[in-house]
Amino acid sequence: MNERPISRKILIVEDDSRLRGGLGELLRQNGYEVVAAATGEQAMSHLRSDRRTDLIVLDLRMPGMNGWQFRSEQRRDTALASIPVIVATADWNAESEAQTLGAVCCLKKPYTPRQLVESIRRFAA
Repeated sequence: MNERPISRKILIVEDDSRLRGGLGELLRQNGYEVVAAATGEQAMSHLRSDRRTDLIVLDLRMPGMNGWQFRSEQRRDTALASIPVIVATADWNAESEAQTLGAVCCLKKPYTPRQLVESIRRFAA
């Protein structure tokens, strides 16, 4: 996991502050630029103000605008719709949910740091 990618910006949308911080640190250590949002609303606001986002790691179960609502709004905005999304969730039917949402990948919690980094390398264009 020490291969350095060209600087890619990853948006982490996760309401659990410890997990959000840990994911951010892991991705920074692997050469990524990271923006973290605790809610779907924060994530959408970020995307609309800074569209240089290469990939989104999205939790589905969050207070306020949840992952399904976030993804629906993202897909309706033509400037944001093409940003790939990795769904990262503990939902029992995670794979089905990810497919329904048009995600490029699904990581079922608990996933390993290696799984996350490899998925991001694969899908962050």
